[in-house]
Amino acid sequence: MRMNYKTYPVDYINELRAAGKRKKSMAFMDYWHDLEMGEYNAERFYAKSWNVSPSTAHEWIKEFKDEIDKFLAHWQLKNEQHYNNVKKLSEQKSSKLSREKARKLGEVKNTAEQQSSEVFNIYTTTNKEQLELNRKFEDLIFIYQTNGGKVIRDKETYEAFIKAMEDIKDINLLKASSIRHLHDNREKPAWLRNFLENMIYRRYLTPVYEIKRKTDYVTGKYNKELNRFETLTNEYIELDNSTFERLMANGRIKIIGYAA
Repeated sequence: MRMNYKTYPVDYINELRAAGKRKKSMAFMDYWHDLEMGEYNAERFYAKSWNVSPSTAHEWIKEFKDEIDKFLAHWQLKNEQHYNNVKKLSEQKSSKLSREKARKLGEVKNTAEQQSSEVFNIYTTTNKEQLELNRKFEDLIFIYQTNGGKVIRDKETYEAFIKAMEDIKDINLLKASSIRHLHDNREKPAWLRNFLENMIYRRYLTPVYEIKRKTDYVTGKYNKELNRFETLTNEYIELDNSTFERLMANGRIKIIGYAA
């Protein structure tokens, strides 16, 4: 009986395949298997095995290493958050009784503590949806800080996060765009609040468009370099930049989402 089943970075593999990089996704799975088995091979070995140039193998392996770091950091964070949530929820009842007793005695809560409780109700709520949203917020903060970004845990940052989630809807897209932004040498990294409020995350994501035709609609991405619209079903529609912008202006093309 086979008992050695493992968890691996499925999101990264799905992202590669969605971008048409199936070969690279297979290379990653090969690299991941060697990692788990403790098998060490030189870059030239992987280049030959994956049928790519040594320079490409070098770039892929560096990217694979970064993705694995993020994957492992996610589980460390998830473990810590789960422990903290269990602990905080267990203390909720006694903490509430203590606050009620203090108020009856005429004691006044510290203003900073009150604001913290209002903003980060992950520590006081039992609502599953709110807990999940707050977990995602803490997850984004962890990714932002570990990649060198600056964060202030305040009400304004939290509200900016809520609006960004309403806009993007996928926490993985926010995390991916934040990493790209923080490692972009072309501009100075923004504080997390500004990154969210000013929708800087959109610059590092690929818009998904919907084109209205005479009888139907098609969904896909626009490739400016090749002057064509690439549908999600791998069809190509020749479309130069000026025509694309004109159709956007008159409403025949609109953004319906974003992809990594």
